[in-house]
Amino acid sequence: LAKAAQVVIYGKEFALAAAPKAQYGAYFTVDRQEIERINTIRNLILNYLENEQDKRPLSFAVFGPLGSGKSFAVKELAKEVCRGSVQTRNFNLSQFKDLGDLHRALQQVRDDAVASEVPFVFWDEFDTGDLKWLKDFLVPMQDAVFYSEGFSYPFGKAVFVFAGSVSHSFAEFLESKPEKGFDGVKGPDFASRLRGYIDVKGPNPIPPGGDVAHLIRRAIMLRRQVERHAPHLIHDVNGIAAISARVIRAFLAVKEYKHGARSLESIVTTSNLKHVARFTPSQLPPADVLSIHATSDFLELLDAPQLDAPEIEIL
Repeated sequence: LAKAAQVVIYGKEFALAAAPKAQYGAYFTVDRQEIERINTIRNLILNYLENEQDKRPLSFAVFGPLGSGKSFAVKELAKEVCRGSVQTRNFNLSQFKDLGDLHRALQQVRDDAVASEVPFVFWDEFDTGDLKWLKDFLVPMQDAVFYSEGFSYPFGKAVFVFAGSVSHSFAEFLESKPEKGFDGVKGPDFASRLRGYIDVKGPNPIPPGGDVAHLIRRAIMLRRQVERHAPHLIHDVNGIAAISARVIRAFLAVKEYKHGARSLESIVTTSNLKHVARFTPSQLPPADVLSIHATSDFLELLDAPQLDAPEIEIL
């Protein structure tokens, strides 16, 4: 908790200078598992883009709880690897009604592959609908072609990113129990075509109660949101953030953010920070708004006595 508070006040560059880390664009992590996975995916993408003989799509999956920033992490990585110029497509499979919708989406991928460089295609919520979509991706993932109304349509090189919503980790995905069984929906065949995966953890502990590193993840997110939405609270010279110790403790030690990183960001953006010199409890949104995004102990932590920087200096 003390190290996490340092991250918020002094910034991750100072507080985590000695920690192993991975940073791609605005994505930053010191979680060892996340570092290993995202560096592996980075190497896969680089090798794939350089290998003209590999015509199959590069397929990998990314998992994490709601609001953990799954797509954000991969998009920041893609911009870094492709040096800012990357063609992305987002399709939410939970909104697809039938196979025709999938074929129309693949047709757009085919057009992108012809018109530009290798497209990055995000298949969001691919594990919805009792995993009914897995079997329809087997041929495109293996042969870079899809069949519609008796015709074949090759689409060439592409990067397929399958973002889960039901499963929060790759291990959880492999243990899925759809009505037809995991084998019945071609789950093992789909998994065998993936070349890698990333488990993004987000601001809540995984598993609950057994992950103290979530404090550091929350601190990194809070500092980033303050830098983004209230940069005037960061000192121009020394980079110290003008944030009350009680506010920091509430953000870091709250039991749960109900909607993951989105909730943490919402609390910052709905706080009255525009014309203030310091982020104190009085700037936070009303209790009914806080209850939408955080558990009730957030307010309890705010009321707990906490020495702030001026008091510590006096002592």
